[in-house]
Amino acid sequence: MYDIHNHLPFGISDGPGERSISEAMLDDAARQGVTWINCVCHYAPAYEGLLQNIVADLIPVAAVRGIRLHGGFEYDFAHVMEEGFKPVTIADGSPFFLVDFRHNDIPTNLNRTIFQLTVDGYRMVIVHPEQLFSPDKIRTFLKLQDTEIVFQLNAVSFLPESGKFINAFANLLLKAGLGHAIASDAHQPEGLRRIALAEAREVLLRTYGSETVEVLFDVNPKRMTEGKDPYRVPAPPLSWWDRLRYGIRG
Repeated sequence: MYDIHNHLPFGISDGPGERSISEAMLDDAARQGVTWINCVCHYAPAYEGLLQNIVADLIPVAAVRGIRLHGGFEYDFAHVMEEGFKPVTIADGSPFFLVDFRHNDIPTNLNRTIFQLTVDGYRMVIVHPEQLFSPDKIRTFLKLQDTEIVFQLNAVSFLPESGKFINAFANLLLKAGLGHAIASDAHQPEGLRRIALAEAREVLLRTYGSETVEVLFDVNPKRMTEGKDPYRVPAPPLSWWDRLRYGIRG
């Protein structure tokens, strides 16, 4: 598996406090079949050089476990709006970069921002929308389907411990075609912020079948690192009740 969103780097932002914890996360990733990780922290100008140094320190540690690493950032939408914004993407040569909105509001200038990013050669990946937004925002998201935007869902959001609300919204997004890839967003080796990819994979395999699981966990994340469009995820359609409840037509 390719994990495009993992807070593996230690001693920076809200990631692991020390190197040994990052090593424990790598052990867990290897056990789950992860072979490539985009190692991120929340962006700050002071972290630009530091992040790459930390990732360089972890590369040989990961290599002995059969895992390749890339250093990237998770940006706030406010950073995207800064003049001259040039993100570090999820992989060398890929146009995709991670964006955290951090609140339930969708900026009125989002469409214009997406268009400008596309002109500049970048593709925005909205991370864990199921944890940030309320379900009524799904209508706005559906209007973005013809843009270059991509949605990344968190593995743990499909597990019972995340709660019924997040479970339901994550599945609603998948059925609406608004989930392109699943990543760990891991910060620690245990608890709600663990990697949890293998667990979520088993849950979704029972719900959606092997084709959907392979696209979400294997095919699309890898395609995105290669700069290719993610495939639309095969999933059951929305129920008539969900369409009525959220005012979705078509």
